Amino acid sequence: MDTPCDDGDRAFFAAATRVTIWNGEKASFWCSNWLSRMAFRFLTPKLYKYYKAKSRTVARALRNNTWIQDINHSHPVPLLQDYVAIWQLIDETDI
Repeated sequence: MDTPCDDGDRAFFAAATRVTIWNGEKASFWCSNWLSRMAFRFLTPKLYKYYKAKSRTVARALRNNTWIQDINHSHPVPLLQDYVAIWQLIDETDI
């Protein structure tokens, strides 16, 4: 049975909640709004489309900057703005 939610419903819920990540082993890098008011999935939809490891946790994505390696680099120019947006948010945070 499918949930009665669409992407708009999920984006609204994400904007109205904040995830506390603790050690980051359970929070989703892409689907939890752990660093901004909106989950990266909705903040940077072009980059999310070309991302290989959509189920990566925050801890695993940040370990050795694995999130960068998981990007499908065959489309670098259209993704550059989204990449920089995430990079700046992570860089500005004391994680």
